[in-house]
Amino acid sequence: MRRHRSHTADGSTGLSGHHLQHRLRYRDDMMDGDSLLPPALRERLGDLFSQIEKEFEHLYAANLARE
Repeated sequence: MRRHRSHTADGSTGLSGHHLQHRLRYRDDMMDGDSLLPPALRERLGDLFSQIEKEFEHLYAANLARE
């Protein structure tokens, strides 16, 4: 099975409009809720989850293209 290289492996954080909107919405949701986590940690987690989502989207699109 052919594996696709991670699009986030280079550390780039470039976000498309969709990703940026999702990230901002996630931040707003996190700020509205009660959390014991410090704001800097919540922001870092948001960034990491956004990168994970972006990677899954790229892999999903690559797999669709192969079918």
